[in-house]
Amino acid sequence: MDTLLAYFSVPLFILGFGFLVFVHELGHFLAAKAVGVRTQQFAVGFGHAIVAWRKGIGVRIGSTNAEYHRRAVASMPAEQQSAEELSESDIAKAADALGLGETEYRLNWIPLGGYVKMLGQEDIDPTKRSEDPRAYNNKSVGARVIVISAGVVMNLIIAAIFFVAAFAGGVMFPPAVVGGVIPGSPAATTYAEGHAGDPAYLGLREGDRVVEADGDVVRDLTGVKISAALGRSGGTVRYVVQRPALTADEAPQELTFDIEPAFLRGEPLQSIGVLPPQTTRVGGVMEGSAAARAGVEPGMTVVSVDGEAVGSYAEYAWRVKRAAGHDVVVVYRGDEGAEVSVTTRAAPLMSRADADARASLLGWSPVTELGVPETEETPAKAAGVQNGDLVAEVNGEAWPASTQLLRAIRAADAPIELVVWRDGERVTLPPIQKQMNGLIGVSVSAATDTLRIAAAMPDTPAASVNLPAGSVLRSIDGEPIGDWAEFQRALQARVANAEDGDVSIAIEAELALPGSPSETHEVSLSASAVEAVASSSWAASGAGVLFETSVEPILASGPIEGMALGVEYTIRFIQQTYMTLLRLTQGSVPADQMRGPLGIVDVGAQATQDGWTKALYLLALISVNLAVLNFLPIPITDGGHMIFLAIEKITGKPPSEAVIVWATYGGLALLATVFLFVTFNDIMRLIGIIS
Repeated sequence: MDTLLAYFSVPLFILGFGFLVFVHELGHFLAAKAVGVRTQQFAVGFGHAIVAWRKGIGVRIGSTNAEYHRRAVASMPAEQQSAEELSESDIAKAADALGLGETEYRLNWIPLGGYVKMLGQEDIDPTKRSEDPRAYNNKSVGARVIVISAGVVMNLIIAAIFFVAAFAGGVMFPPAVVGGVIPGSPAATTYAEGHAGDPAYLGLREGDRVVEADGDVVRDLTGVKISAALGRSGGTVRYVVQRPALTADEAPQELTFDIEPAFLRGEPLQSIGVLPPQTTRVGGVMEGSAAARAGVEPGMTVVSVDGEAVGSYAEYAWRVKRAAGHDVVVVYRGDEGAEVSVTTRAAPLMSRADADARASLLGWSPVTELGVPETEETPAKAAGVQNGDLVAEVNGEAWPASTQLLRAIRAADAPIELVVWRDGERVTLPPIQKQMNGLIGVSVSAATDTLRIAAAMPDTPAASVNLPAGSVLRSIDGEPIGDWAEFQRALQARVANAEDGDVSIAIEAELALPGSPSETHEVSLSASAVEAVASSSWAASGAGVLFETSVEPILASGPIEGMALGVEYTIRFIQQTYMTLLRLTQGSVPADQMRGPLGIVDVGAQATQDGWTKALYLLALISVNLAVLNFLPIPITDGGHMIFLAIEKITGKPPSEAVIVWATYGGLALLATVFLFVTFNDIMRLIGIIS
């Protein structure tokens, strides 16, 4: 079944999206019938009719309108037929006398939604009026309110039904469990309430489960991301977190973090920097990595780290990081029981305190290491970039850190001039032309296996030493150091017993100058520098292993819980849609993240491939959005019509035709502008220009 869904994902979702619009119009139609409004057409789809049916006429290829009009006129007295102009009311009376149905039910060529045509009301002609007592414009304000609001009500009802059905089958989501945090992100740099200054409570950690965000229950990782994306700019979101015990000496804890979301590099929306939860099951292995060479294969599972059993990814990550950059042995087991051992180590995350979030120790950052894809041809690869190259110079800037390199590439309006350090020599590459996305087709990482440094960051202990960019750190207090893990361990050992933050250390460096002279400098650490070193953390490494993302079902135990979940999610997404619109106006949600029909179909098709329950869930979400957006106070939408009706109720008369016409055309212009904007965004997103 799911394979069939994947194969027909796009057309199925287009039909599903069209069904939601159809349901909206069905609401208007049923309400119009209920209050006695003459409905002339009920159409599925837009454009010309493929086939139509009308009571008294039957099925016809194309529309029945011409035959309906011809029969009605033919039944009139001769003197009436010869009148210069026949009113719709006259034709309707004649047709009714013949027993012809007032409504034409038609299937149109474009299968996206539908519409209801009522006598005396047309969106494209706001001045449309009729003298017929059953015309829309002659009904009471209350009756018209029922007709206008019925579409929104139907969308909310169908959303609740879809949510109930989806949760009855179970919708798979990554749980609200922390799989990792982005270094330097708000989630990594915020202390738990009541534990300020304690490195053990600095930031979220693997295995933490978020249960509340600003008092609202959080059921999955999407809820965590939405709470951050919709957070007020400059404000905090209060997260309640359940922290599991990872050792026999620990006890489970409930912690509170007041985290201020931020726009992180590569993230289109506000975020706190939480990564998806992972399992201990191998999802993939990087070609040429230590794990691949040892024989680790997809489907294997981690069973131990240095002989200690592992039951979760959080335990695995904690045991690898506990070794503080020393080698650990990870054992993987396959389905047949075969075991493979791999030696790995945690990577130093250092601290991040500057504006561009560079990792550093005392203000020194690693230089940049490049990688190129093995199969794909990119401009950088064509120019001769090789895996492991260090960036010695980019457009005249010497030994940049990774964020500096990316900034220099994006800012350049000419081919990139790149010099790399390879096998102890500088290699000048030919100019590299940027791709459409503004990059050159390389992976960028901090070169932590060598202590070659980028330029020191200002207002840090390193800045007072003023070592040339490209210099290599050799020792600390006479103790040789060979990489950033050793540097971080050595620094943390020296500040462990610091009193009042008064620490002085001796740093020996090989200078990036002719002859490679060495110098030793005394570096004084302030209290803030000592705190930064003490809180520098580690990242669990899998030596090339990519673990599977953890997913859990949100599954209703029965009809009652299913209905409760359906109502809960319907109300939640109504609130979130309005909050998103508010944040758009405030600037905390970028406008280029809006999606139009193309974007909705793209996302929907992907959801459809994940199974019918995920597709139903997304359709329910879209149905809620259709309801909310349709009820915005914009002329030509249902909300705009409600404003006109409210004015009529208060003043005793409808707004003037001039006001209605100008408001309607203004609303059309606004919607057309938004449609073009979001369609442009959708196209740019599909071809990879924006994310």
